[in-house]
Amino acid sequence: MRMRARYVIFAALLAVLLVNSVEGAGRRTQARIFDQFARLIVKQIEGLFDKQSEQVDAAFGEEPWSPGCQRTEVYDECGSLCPRVCGEPVIQECSQECVVGCVCRPGYILAPAGGGCIPEAQCNQWLSTRGY
Repeated sequence: MRMRARYVIFAALLAVLLVNSVEGAGRRTQARIFDQFARLIVKQIEGLFDKQSEQVDAAFGEEPWSPGCQRTEVYDECGSLCPRVCGEPVIQECSQECVVGCVCRPGYILAPAGGGCIPEAQCNQWLSTRGY
């Protein structure tokens, strides 16, 4: 990926040098070539960002994310008023009302006392190390 980015930057600099070195009528032709080349560079850069996005999605899932959410959370426009909390019984009767905001990602559970979202498989270990 770094080589590709370096290639794009080198090619852009080369195009700028070519356009600046031509005078007269050839300058218009060079400007058109530069314009097409600039479009190609933009597509290449967009491709680099798309690849990075794919890698992030693969690591953290493709759920919507909000800048206010932690890495273990996902933004939800209709989250539960009664989320599951590590070490606490599941609330059987909970309002169907939605809560907008960050909720634990699938496979994660809330830690008690505002401890954030932790992997569900680590719940018992988390409780024992904190004296619960």
